[in-house]
Amino acid sequence: MNKFSIVMNSLILTVSTVGTSQANITFSDDTSKVQTGFYAGINAGVAFDKMRLRAHHASLINFDGRCNQSSDLTSFNPGLQVGYLHQYPDSLLSGLEITTDLNSKKNKLTCRSPFTPNISDRFSIENQLQTTIKARVGQALIWDKQVFLPYLTVGASLASTRLAYDNEINNHYSKRVMQPGLLLGTGIEWGLMKKWTLRAEYTYSRYHDSTRLKIPMIYGLIDSRGNARYDRDSNKILLAVNYWM
Repeated sequence: MNKFSIVMNSLILTVSTVGTSQANITFSDDTSKVQTGFYAGINAGVAFDKMRLRAHHASLINFDGRCNQSSDLTSFNPGLQVGYLHQYPDSLLSGLEITTDLNSKKNKLTCRSPFTPNISDRFSIENQLQTTIKARVGQALIWDKQVFLPYLTVGASLASTRLAYDNEINNHYSKRVMQPGLLLGTGIEWGLMKKWTLRAEYTYSRYHDSTRLKIPMIYGLIDSRGNARYDRDSNKILLAVNYWM
C-alpha cells in the first residue's frame, strides 16, 4: 500500500501544480477535446496477484493439521466497460463506470507430506469473472495542444471465485462464491480521434477472507471445524479504448 500511496499523492500533486490552461470540454469534432457523456469500450490488462491460503483439519498432512501457503500469480485479463462522465466548472469531471474482466488461469497450492512426497493436500483457486463498480474524478489538462484527463478512482469489486480441495484418495470439496473487495486506482485518458479515447490505468484490489470452504472429512477422519480460506491482493495495469455515444 505504500507504493500505491506514493502514486496517488504524485498524481494529486501533478494535477494541482502543472501550469495548463483550462480545457473547453465539449462534444466536438476536434480530437483534442475530452469527450463527456456515455461511453463503452474494451480493455486488456495484466494482473499481479498475491494469494494467501490458510487451511485447517486434524487429518491434513502437516503435523499441526494446517496448510498455510502463499503464491504469486500473473494473469492476462481482457474485459469490457461502460460508463458516464459529467463535466463541472473549471474542467473538473466525474462519473461512474462498470467493468467486467475475464480470467481463466488457475492457481494451485500444495502441502506435501515431509516423509512421502507423493502424498499431498492440494488446493486450487480460480477467479473466473470480476465485476467492478467504480467512481472516477479528474481534471482535464492541456499539454502540447492535446487534452489529457488524469483521474482517481475508487469502487467495489465482486469476483466469481472457486476454491477447491482434493487428495490422492479422491476426497474432494469445492465452493464457488461472489467475493467482495475494495478497489482503488489512478489513470489517465486522452483522445485518439473523433469519439474515441485511449486510457492507461493502475488499480489495487483487496479481497479478504470472504471465501471459506468447509472440509468435514478427509482420509477417513471427521473434523467438524475443518476449513480452508484465502485472501488476495491484486495489482493490475491495463489499457482501454472507449467509444463515446
